[in-house]
Amino acid sequence: MTQDEMQAAVDKLAAMMGDKGLRIPEAGIRIVSHDTPKLNMRWAKPGDTWANEWHHCNGLSLADKIDEATAWVLAHPSPEERKLREFQTALGHVIDLGRENGIDVAFVNPLAELAKALAENAITDQRGVAA
Repeated sequence: MTQDEMQAAVDKLAAMMGDKGLRIPEAGIRIVSHDTPKLNMRWAKPGDTWANEWHHCNGLSLADKIDEATAWVLAHPSPEERKLREFQTALGHVIDLGRENGIDVAFVNPLAELAKALAENAITDQRGVAA
């Protein structure tokens, strides 16, 4: 693999990470003596201003590591899916908090129904699935 091919591969990985909503995405290949090449990716957690989360690829060859990295990025939810999951998690915490604090069911039950409807919609959502 040439240097230009390696550069193109990490540039593509970083762009894919950005498309998935990972903040401050970076992918890199490190080649050192007496070792196999390393492929690492990093990104920032929501709210952080620097890339502090890492994924290290463990394939045997550099091509295997690029394939692993690509699959790892593709397995991430889209930004829209991530936002919905974050909302569902927050809603679940609010429902639990309401129940723990004895909040009137007139307030909690509609929230629980909303959470149920969101979960059912996520299960049955077929957007992007080929027929």
